Amino acid sequence: MVNNFNKYLIIISFGFAIDVLCFIGFLKFGFSPYSSNIFSFCIGLTLNVTLLRVFLNKTNKFKFHIDLLITFISNGAVIFIGTGLVWFFINKFNLNPFESKIISNGITVVINLITRLKFF
Repeated sequence: MVNNFNKYLIIISFGFAIDVLCFIGFLKFGFSPYSSNIFSFCIGLTLNVTLLRVFLNKTNKFKFHIDLLITFISNGAVIFIGTGLVWFFINKFNLNPFESKIISNGITVVINLITRLKFF
């Protein structure tokens, strides 16, 4: 049997993968790494909230649209931190956008985990 923390890790790993794949797709379509990061982050976040509600949080404190809104608001700073990290790794460490995204996502996943556990 998979406990709730393992379910959480599986769900956010899936969302992480979708986020990265969308990021690559946006880059291929000519978007900048920064706008690609914001768009893909929003897609991954929406997917994660949806999957967490379906598979983990059977009894939710908030209706879906409120949960999604609160999550976007609480993660608004995280989106900009992540995009700032992408910029930082590209411009200061000369990493490619993909490497920068992976490192940035690793950091923002931890921030999101702490936020979700504390408030949701």
